[in-house]
Amino acid sequence: MVKINHAIQLLSTFRNVENLAIWCCGSIAPELLKKINDLPLRKFSVAMSKITLGEAISHCPALRNITHFEILSLKGSELKELVEFPNLTLLCFDVHCLVDVPELLKNCPSLRVVICQITIPREDTVGLYPILSDPRFIVLQDLMHPEASAVEWERSANGQIGLWELADMIVEARNSEIQPFSATLKMGLY
Repeated sequence: MVKINHAIQLLSTFRNVENLAIWCCGSIAPELLKKINDLPLRKFSVAMSKITLGEAISHCPALRNITHFEILSLKGSELKELVEFPNLTLLCFDVHCLVDVPELLKNCPSLRVVICQITIPREDTVGLYPILSDPRFIVLQDLMHPEASAVEWERSANGQIGLWELADMIVEARNSEIQPFSATLKMGLY
């Protein structure tokens, strides 16, 4: 409880926090979510192994305003409430979250990138997610230890290339490969 009180005190001091990662204690506490509700949060990374997304939203309705959301673990393993996030453009979740990715991409029009992070070798991921033709869906193997993840998060928060920017570049590259080909097909050259 001391760590939670300390985090609440810190968030009371810094009122303009837009990028926040909370990776301690295995899961975020409802008291901390209530304090986060007062922040102009845009990017948020959090472990929610003891709370469902619906419970998190009930404690912190402002979560609906975030643009970048990284969920490291989730009680209940469902993300269907994300359709209530009108500004969400980038989503990252771990392989333990059960996500109907095609349904999510269909119902969340602002989503530009959906990343599934796995910690198992790529060969073992066959069957975890159907092969999607949607260029916005990316599966990345996460081999980073916590210190490297913190550096990665800081880079992105400070305007450098981090996970979010890299994912955007991958999707942009995929889209640039798709568009010329489909444009060529429309012109009847193939």
